[in-house]
Amino acid sequence: MKEKVGDKHFGLPPFIHKIFYKYLKKIVKEKEINDLIQSNNDKKNYDFVTGFFEGLNFIYNVKNKSNQKIPKTGRLFIISNHPLGGLDGLALLNAVSEVRQDVKIIVNDILMIIENLQEVFIPTATFSDKISKSNIQKILDAIYREEAIIIFPAGSVSHLTMKGIRDAEWNKSFVSLAKKYSVPIIPTFVKGRNSFKFYIFGLIKKTLGTLLLPNEIIHKENKSVDIYFGNTFHVDKSQKKLSDIEIVKLVKELVYSLPNKIK
Repeated sequence: MKEKVGDKHFGLPPFIHKIFYKYLKKIVKEKEINDLIQSNNDKKNYDFVTGFFEGLNFIYNVKNKSNQKIPKTGRLFIISNHPLGGLDGLALLNAVSEVRQDVKIIVNDILMIIENLQEVFIPTATFSDKISKSNIQKILDAIYREEAIIIFPAGSVSHLTMKGIRDAEWNKSFVSLAKKYSVPIIPTFVKGRNSFKFYIFGLIKKTLGTLLLPNEIIHKENKSVDIYFGNTFHVDKSQKKLSDIEIVKLVKELVYSLPNKIK
């Protein structure tokens, strides 16, 4: 964590930052996270996720075996909300891997410190105009290899809003790629939430909430999430008449409607 977080001053004077970082190490449960990683250091990819979950006694429930809707081959986008900011992505990796073993996930590059998962991670801070050419190429390479890619269009964990726990505005980049490269979409909903403290910190300053995400992982011990996979969505000729923003809205509505459709 020190290499990735300790060198960011968050606008604080150096001496205050030093105190802040020591406090941060405690509240983010750095030792507990490292212990979980080390106890599964002999595992990689989906096996690592399984061992990590076993260490937490954390489980995911695929509702009504809906992951069987996932095509076993061919390029694919798994488009999901992002309620947890960490475990939801890992749960999706393993839920999809039950059907196919070529699934990747787009993550913030800070997570590349987890060497055990580097083969299934495609690093990028977010889908934006600032995304590096090398990371764009990694996404395109996965598409050309006909792999499945998990994408969180919000680019960040869900936060508390006037309408409840909701994703930030979704980026439209996945629609542009789906159109250009004829990539089918599986709308996916993860039902879960973080602690009240996380949301309060996020209201004070979004960065503070984000820094608590490792702590939220440890607090998911002995808990579970539900996952709902929808039907394949094709950006076909009729939908190509819609703007990218309109298609994003349509896919997002499909995602959030899944708990009411799948029991």
